Amino acid sequence: MSEIPQADPYPAAPAAFEPPPGYVLTPAVREPRSKTLGIIAFLVAVVVIVGSVVASALIGHAAVPYAYHGATSLGYNLDIGSSRAGESSLAILNLLEFGLGTVLGIWALVQGIVATATRRGRGFGIAAIVLAALGPIVAFSVTLGSLAASLS
Repeated sequence: MSEIPQADPYPAAPAAFEPPPGYVLTPAVREPRSKTLGIIAFLVAVVVIVGSVVASALIGHAAVPYAYHGATSLGYNLDIGSSRAGESSLAILNLLEFGLGTVLGIWALVQGIVATATRRGRGFGIAAIVLAALGPIVAFSVTLGSLAASLS
């Protein structure tokens, strides 16, 4: 009777990977990415926050004749369709500040996120995210602070 060769149930472990002669195992070299995207996001965020502070201070001082305040509230009511020139121009300034501030602030926020995620100016992107997120808070605080200071 002839014997059938049996496969070894425990084969030997494969040999360790040996690179061919002259082959060097090094990580791939990445070319540095441009920081332009992060820098632009940061500059837009700075323009938005500075512009919002200036416009908010102007609005707060100019809105005193149109302000109302109660025991627990403080605000002002502007009507864009007003026939009075001062009230109408103040309403337009208010609309421009909040409209442009919102659009440019969202642009800076999104561009900062993209710059941070893609490592194209990560530090500037993080700074743009922080400034763009703080912009509405600062603008609102300056407007009410300026209005309150002008009322007293």
